[in-house]
Amino acid sequence: GGVANVRRTVFEYHAAGFAAVSIEDQVFPKRCAYGKGMRVVPRRDAVARLAAALSARDEIRAKGGDILVIGRTDSRMATNPEIEDNFKEAILRCFEFKQLGADAVWMEGPRSGAEMEAFNVAMEGTRTILAQIEQPGTEMLSPGRCAELGYDVA
Repeated sequence: GGVANVRRTVFEYHAAGFAAVSIEDQVFPKRCAYGKGMRVVPRRDAVARLAAALSARDEIRAKGGDILVIGRTDSRMATNPEIEDNFKEAILRCFEFKQLGADAVWMEGPRSGAEMEAFNVAMEGTRTILAQIEQPGTEMLSPGRCAELGYDVA
């Protein structure tokens, strides 16, 4: 949803006792990132969503509470015609999430160890998350190799 919905969700998740919330960049309605035709919102909208979540997090922290905000992009696998290089777009989005102060960043759908390594180099200083899905054309790495590449959660 929009920024107002994102803020409300962060406050409600915190009130319900959640430890973290993942803010994603898909268009509504959200669907499996691996589904055909999945699309993401423009980068400026994704950044605005995350900024709203981080603002809510900061208000919660100012009152003595806490909730982690994870910035996630599905742009690596999106079918948006305006995205010329999906991997580069995913890096750019996550870098902006990092710059805004996300507690962790997550690029869904890296295809190779080389992409995973490049992602972690670009995100240095920020926690990174990896969820691997077995599918044709995607390299699967061991948990140890993921840790070597810099992932904090895999």
